[in-house]
Amino acid sequence: MCSWACAMPGKPSGVSLPPVLKLAITVTTGASVFRMMTTCMPLGSVARVGASALGVSGRPAARQGSAASEKVAIGFDPGQPRSPRTALGAGITGHAALVNLPIRADGVPAGEVLFLDRVAIRLIADGAVVYRESDAEFSYDVSAFLNSRTKLRQNGVDGATLRGYQAILLPVAVMNRLRGRDVRLEVDYSLSLFRPDTTGTVAALDGSAHLDRIGWCRTGIDDDGDGVELRCMQAGRDPICLSAVLENPATRQRDPEFFACAPNYSPIPLHFMPDTFGRFFVELKFTEAGNAGKYPVGESQLGSARADLVSYQPAAHFTRHVVIPNIRLGDWEAPTAGPPG
Repeated sequence: MCSWACAMPGKPSGVSLPPVLKLAITVTTGASVFRMMTTCMPLGSVARVGASALGVSGRPAARQGSAASEKVAIGFDPGQPRSPRTALGAGITGHAALVNLPIRADGVPAGEVLFLDRVAIRLIADGAVVYRESDAEFSYDVSAFLNSRTKLRQNGVDGATLRGYQAILLPVAVMNRLRGRDVRLEVDYSLSLFRPDTTGTVAALDGSAHLDRIGWCRTGIDDDGDGVELRCMQAGRDPICLSAVLENPATRQRDPEFFACAPNYSPIPLHFMPDTFGRFFVELKFTEAGNAGKYPVGESQLGSARADLVSYQPAAHFTRHVVIPNIRLGDWEAPTAGPPG
């Protein structure tokens, strides 16, 4: 997932090389991914539509992608408890405060993923805009960013309600000024729906397989001896959204799944180093000190186990506008330290 070409607003069909953010993401639910990811803003040609949120209704005027996106609504969900996620646990760098805004999404089709490409915010107090940010998950003012963008995955029935927390990064000075005040929050979401595109399997031990639209993949035990390392390469574009899991097909036991997305909507991927091949690798853990029960497919089963992979591709790009007339940011502020959420 090392493509560096980005389709930027205003240049949806061109290939440009703007400053990009490179992330090395670690996932703690049984698997890790160690590679450089490029995050880009969504296509500038995305159609703008209205949505129902907090009593504000709008009918879609246009769309890019599947008709399924017309049914997707996103909004504020104040009935949720405060998120346990801390600023430290979210991997925030820079001098920023974290607000875990509770959100819900309805209408996401079964098996698909709602990805929040960009979240532009405006804070309004006493009728005047007191703060605005073109992307609330990347605070350029204080060089702060998260270790992973917000996404909601539909593992339930078609259209079932999904709940989560939208991260908003604010400069500490802004948070100190507005923490206890009632403000109006306006949010413009650039969203994408991802759906499963291709699947493949490769043996967990010393496996080698050519997987369509995923690449040539090989497996082996990692240097620490606690996980299966999956390495894949292919000419052209890497998978931009991927799930992987260790499974024993004889017993149907599965270890915790790895799942990550690093969208890049450029029409032509460019790879500068070391060659034109895209590469990524994932570590699928099968043991953990003090937590052996977390991994039913342990070391003794690896000879019969396999890695199951699913690649996702974007099916639709669209936008939603959400207005929260009255919110107190301090009610949803995350602590700076503590156990990660």
